[in-house]
Amino acid sequence: MARRGLKDLGGFGQACIVLVLCLAGVAVGLVVWGNDDGGGTGSASESSAAAPDGGSAAGGSSAGSSGAPVPEPTVTEGLELPVEVTAPQPGYFNGDDAKLKAALPPAPGSEATVTEKVLHELQEDTLRLAGVPGRMTASCNGGQVPNKAGESTGCTVVYEGVEVTWAVVIQSVGFGSVSYRTYQPETGVLVDTGVYGAFWEMYGDKSDTLRCDVIPRVSVVKLDRYSGFECQYLDRTRTTARWVNVPVIQRELGVRFS
Repeated sequence: MARRGLKDLGGFGQACIVLVLCLAGVAVGLVVWGNDDGGGTGSASESSAAAPDGGSAAGGSSAGSSGAPVPEPTVTEGLELPVEVTAPQPGYFNGDDAKLKAALPPAPGSEATVTEKVLHELQEDTLRLAGVPGRMTASCNGGQVPNKAGESTGCTVVYEGVEVTWAVVIQSVGFGSVSYRTYQPETGVLVDTGVYGAFWEMYGDKSDTLRCDVIPRVSVVKLDRYSGFECQYLDRTRTTARWVNVPVIQRELGVRFS
């Protein structure tokens, strides 16, 4: 059979073939375009699904700004001391004279000697230094205070084995009465529960986290000087929490932190 070329079909046949080819091209284009749109829709869907995961931190921030609990700051500044102070200390006087006097021996009567009155007063002053009850004895050099105006002596109170020596100066003597004055000792007694109790009372309202050095049960320290010990409270008022250390200082009226 003889083969017929495109030119043998005539003008009408050629036009029909061209039309068929054009329609086929359009059909292929629609299929390809449809596949591209489907892929794009899939990508958009994946992006929408990923958004909640990627936005969780932002969502958390938004929730926090609308009233959700904000985590407390992490402690990054300073080192914590070893002893945690979590409650008032048993026996701590906290400036309560009634408690202090209850821890003293009975007060001397009106017929007591000047020496007895002086020693009782010095035991009271020593207890105020310590801040908590303790076993005490007291005596004066020569067994008694002088009985002449202008004379002086030393009287020592022993608190739980620690000696605290006070100077006593006789100011005047006459008509059965003696006027005297006692002077602050150079050294005092520092007691662990006295320190912890004072720190709790003075800083418990400032912070809910208090700590101190390990304070010896009883020790001798110079008055009005840095004792070598410190306490601290946790300051949460900043973005980053920090330990604030304060020195322990023994003063005549008790432990202070300044």
